[in-house]
Amino acid sequence: MCSTTCLLACFCCFLLAAFVAQIELMFERFEQINGTGIAECNVRVRKFNRTTASLLGNVTVKVELDNSFQGIMKLYHSPLGNNQFVWYPFKIGPMGVCDFTRNIWPDFYDHYVNYVKNLPEVGECPVRARTSIVRDFILDGKRAIRSIPEGLWKVQFWLTNDEESVVTEVYVKVYKDGYFLR
Repeated sequence: MCSTTCLLACFCCFLLAAFVAQIELMFERFEQINGTGIAECNVRVRKFNRTTASLLGNVTVKVELDNSFQGIMKLYHSPLGNNQFVWYPFKIGPMGVCDFTRNIWPDFYDHYVNYVKNLPEVGECPVRARTSIVRDFILDGKRAIRSIPEGLWKVQFWLTNDEESVVTEVYVKVYKDGYFLR
């Protein structure tokens, strides 16, 4: 599920992209805070070209994930991009992993399957232990709506059960459309 946790963190970034239009999005950083007993995320942000950053690496889920694992996503915004984050009143969760793979995952699976190998299938429950390989996952600003402001965003995803938690953070910079054409 660590793979699923990291994938869910990427999903959160994708959701952020889904709420912003006419913008450009760029990954800044990806971190796993804790929970290496459940999953291990060896994902990094790499410079793809002059104006684009992508995610590259692998996510290893060490245990089977079922509905006893609950996922929660929280957003934080830094308008000046100086890492002084304020909680943004948008969150998803808590939602069981099986509920996620049945209800939310079908809408996003087709996009992720192009960038991530060995993804959990739609409706898979429990999500079996696996290693997923992330290759040049790039955020698409065209999938976003206009209401989310520019600045640095921190998407925090928690995957937790009664015993342990995995916390991942993805930092995404939101720019106005055409920012890199100046």
